[in-house]
Amino acid sequence: MFFRRKESYDRESCLDSAAKAQAAGRVKKAIGHYKRVLEADPDDYYLVHAKIAPLLARMKKFDEAWESFRTAALRHLAAGFSQKALSLYSQAARFMPGNPDVWDAMAYVYVKTGQEGGRGADPVQGAAFFQERAPQGARD
Repeated sequence: MFFRRKESYDRESCLDSAAKAQAAGRVKKAIGHYKRVLEADPDDYYLVHAKIAPLLARMKKFDEAWESFRTAALRHLAAGFSQKALSLYSQAARFMPGNPDVWDAMAYVYVKTGQEGGRGADPVQGAAFFQERAPQGARD
């Protein structure tokens, strides 16, 4: 019988390993390293959730990705970084244009901060996306 020694946790080495795996195109391995950091410190919203969310989206794990995008964006918004929150929501919208929660969250930030659509007018793009896909009778 073999007993495997549990490796000690080192946040910086996990983040470095994740970055190296991501740079090498090893997305699953990078996700694993980021999840390990989140297991050790679930409140690490600013960096880890923002980094893991696009990787999860690339792996077509859209529900997990949306939770990470949303978690990171809400923490940035609570800290007063509305532009970072909008950036995360814009990134989510590129991966998940059919998710109405993304567009709703983005519109909420625009309204909360008193901004209009910004450079990309993202909520307008979201409305256009859903308008194109609406049934014929619902477009009127």
